[in-house]
Amino acid sequence: MRHIALAALLLAVFWPAAARGQEASEQAKHPEVDWYEAWYVKFKHGAFYEAEGILRAHLLPVELAIGREPVIVEHRTGEWDFVIYFPIEGPAELEQRTSPTWERWWTAFVKLDGEERAGEISARLDELVERSENHLVERWRYGEAP
Repeated sequence: MRHIALAALLLAVFWPAAARGQEASEQAKHPEVDWYEAWYVKFKHGAFYEAEGILRAHLLPVELAIGREPVIVEHRTGEWDFVIYFPIEGPAELEQRTSPTWERWWTAFVKLDGEERAGEISARLDELVERSENHLVERWRYGEAP
């Protein structure tokens, strides 16, 4: 059951683009941009600091272990607590139910925390989330805007 909660969380982060109708050819059309999966998250009342602790202690070290540096934006106003931008290769990566990035991520998570503990951590984080959205975004490289 714990693996289901983790899988649901990770799929929400790494795979919603196909449902939004993104085309794999976008990367070829726009080589001057960097692609990100943006995870907008609102935590339940009183859960912010616990969730932040889980992100810092467990999930961000996994990101660094697989060679990614997500961009984390903490909102002081507005409806979201955080937006985390996860670098991806392009829209095609999100069209796969289980991408190579996701598999590297899960392997690193299990290596750092153990399979049982990784499931517990992801289930707890999922409990703390009131709602979230995922978006495919692109960042223009300076001086190379389309």
